Amino acid sequence: MREKVSKTTIEMMQCRSFIDLNILNCASGSKIETDYHMNEMKDLRSFTGVSTAYRTMAVSPDAKKILFKKTNKQLYLYDTDDENQCNSYTITGIDLMHNEDTVFDIAFLDMETICLILQNREGNLYITKGTINFASKLIVVCTAITFTQIICKKHYTTTVIYDETGPVLISYPLSLQSKIRNDSPKIWLLHLSNFYSRKGIRTIIIEPSIKDKKALFCDPFIYQNCVYLFNRFESTILSVPIIGKNRGRTRILNTNPDYRFQKPNNKYANRCLFLLRNIILVYCHQRLDKPNEEPQLWILELRTMTWHRLHLILNHHHPIGLVNFQKSTKEELAYLHGECGRSKCVEKVHLYQLSTTQDSIIMSYEPSNSICRRSLIDRKSNKSSSKRSVSTVEVHHQYTTSSSGSVHIESTEIAEHIAPSLRYIRKCNRDKAKKNSHPSSSPSSSSSPSSSTTTTTAKLIQPSQQTQLLSSLSPSVKTTVTANNQQNSNQYGE
Repeated sequence: MREKVSKTTIEMMQCRSFIDLNILNCASGSKIETDYHMNEMKDLRSFTGVSTAYRTMAVSPDAKKILFKKTNKQLYLYDTDDENQCNSYTITGIDLMHNEDTVFDIAFLDMETICLILQNREGNLYITKGTINFASKLIVVCTAITFTQIICKKHYTTTVIYDETGPVLISYPLSLQSKIRNDSPKIWLLHLSNFYSRKGIRTIIIEPSIKDKKALFCDPFIYQNCVYLFNRFESTILSVPIIGKNRGRTRILNTNPDYRFQKPNNKYANRCLFLLRNIILVYCHQRLDKPNEEPQLWILELRTMTWHRLHLILNHHHPIGLVNFQKSTKEELAYLHGECGRSKCVEKVHLYQLSTTQDSIIMSYEPSNSICRRSLIDRKSNKSSSKRSVSTVEVHHQYTTSSSGSVHIESTEIAEHIAPSLRYIRKCNRDKAKKNSHPSSSPSSSSSPSSSTTTTTAKLIQPSQQTQLLSSLSPSVKTTVTANNQQNSNQYGE
């Protein structure tokens, strides 16, 4: 009997233990699954990549076509919706003087035109525009070949990156330590899409000033008219304004780890990134101390400079060689392309399509009603852009008729650009009107009927408050407002 009871008790304890363990696993599993889901990024589609010896890729604005460099005379167009349209396109129409130039890089300008960056034997870079002829499988050069004033040389890196509006050709020094006397390090920038859409666009040169001459810089990006450069083996970023009074004045920005105190390891040899509103997505690969470690995907929030890791889930191997990571300029789609480096892999090269509207990315956006989608690189000073906002002012004109002696008031509305001092006076008048609406305020006396004046409908603020508020105004504005205050003090009997 005892053996039977003891056996039953043991079974009940085991059963209870099993149930409790299942509940615990279910609860903890659901929590882990939720966190994991909110911090992961999956590919939408995967393709066999394009085997090429060059790390040159361009994504069309509609994210349906991708161009790769095949040779100096041919590009390969990959159509993600129709494999039958994938084919090689021959470049034609290049001037004889540049017939021996190599294709340095490419970028889409719109659906049917691209920008070709050419490099001659001396390292000089030229640009021209080409039209894609889908029927003839040709890329026809349709504009003159223009020198960019940018030269590929030692201790510099030249590449095409993208700001908020389009492709930018950038050349920057690997370090700010001058290798040649009387030749300070410089950054060259040419906005390619603006060059062909507006007049007066040219290459601009920035001379950054920084004390740390030993830092090594890489992987640039542009955000709100500032060039940012990663410090290769540090967790800092160099910021260089492109325009304004602080142009060229560099700042060293520290990046912050996430809530788990994690951030990308500094020993990753390569980063591929693109800008997405106020964040950048960074694909880190080829870790020097651990060559077999999988690449990682990170988000850097630019407002707070805080890192946030995403678990990248791909249908096949992660690219580690000749990697390109690029987003479409119009659609919320991006592509990751590169070699996996695995000897037993049949495909060798992989292409992945990723959506930038996944929950894990949207959660990283800073709340903003208006997103900056314009670039001021090479933009000439526009006087109309400095105009003040239009304000509507109601002006009352009081006068008396000579015949009957009756008082008339005419009200007119003026919609124009109001000077800051007048806008300030209007604010003072509104504040004064609110104070005088209190029951304890003394009634105001009427103005003289014979006077012809132009006034606003409200009173000025108290003189004691006015002294404090006018401290930031210029002397001329102070004098004007003080005189008006004295006139209104006599008028209202204060």
